[in-house]
Amino acid sequence: GWISRRFLIVILILLALIFFSFFIHRSLFFPIQEVLIQGNLDETEQKEAQNMINPLLGQGFFGVNLDEIQATLQQLPDVGVAEVKRIWPGKLFIFLSNQTMVATWNQHGFLNRYGEFFLNTHLDKTNQFLELSGPEGSEVLVVGMAQQFNQLLSPLSLTIKAVHLSDDKLWSVELDNGMVIQLGQSNILDKLTQLISIYPTLTAPGKVPKSVDLRYQHGMAVKW
Repeated sequence: GWISRRFLIVILILLALIFFSFFIHRSLFFPIQEVLIQGNLDETEQKEAQNMINPLLGQGFFGVNLDEIQATLQQLPDVGVAEVKRIWPGKLFIFLSNQTMVATWNQHGFLNRYGEFFLNTHLDKTNQFLELSGPEGSEVLVVGMAQQFNQLLSPLSLTIKAVHLSDDKLWSVELDNGMVIQLGQSNILDKLTQLISIYPTLTAPGKVPKSVDLRYQHGMAVKW
């Protein structure tokens, strides 16, 4: 009898836990009363975020899937980081961080500094973005090389305007002073370093080469 009573108590406790779990997950008893959205997105973008998550809020305060909401919000072209958490008794707090774009890509989209592509409709392409282009799938490579090019050129107070990688893996760079550099396929950074070392001898006040071709095995071709 004692064992039977103990077993019955365990069953009742388990049933109570199951019922309680079901109870607290029902939106009827613990609804989400308010959604707080903060971050550096504009009003239009925040409304777009609100509309995206509204269908996901019906499970109530305890039942709502925070990971699902976060993943949904990060599909927005402007959102880089989405933080979602509950605030008792009935609030959902969402913090959205704006995605920072560093370049245009093939004239129809944008890249962030990690080389991730975004078809961002809120950004003005007339702004001074770095212009990058290349074959599909080369976004990360081109962004990384552009960053290295700028680091090498910074002592000369030069910056890159555009970087292009052709289908044949040929690199070319356009600087902010209008000069175009043809780098070829191999030893790209070494060639650019060589050019930087002699760059002062190629320029004069008001006179900058139009193009420098470094695709030769020995030497280079300079056009003024």
